[in-house]
Amino acid sequence: MEYKLTNPQMHLFMWAVLTDSHEMAIALMNLCPKRTTLAEMGATMNRYMAKILPADDRASKQILEEYAVQFDKIAASS
Repeated sequence: MEYKLTNPQMHLFMWAVLTDSHEMAIALMNLCPKRTTLAEMGATMNRYMAKILPADDRASKQILEEYAVQFDKIAASS
């Protein structure tokens, strides 16, 4: 089975979210035609990453939750 990369910006967006490159994720999201979908996906990914962090890593959890809220605001405004 051959996989064709039809939307490289979307894949780069996911990479940026997973590597905690929030500013890059925002920039890539703005280049994509499905901005609302990516914003919702970014919020979900950040919330999941915050959920699986150890309980004592409160600072990182708070940052990821803030990123999720920012993505939610972008999705709501689109």
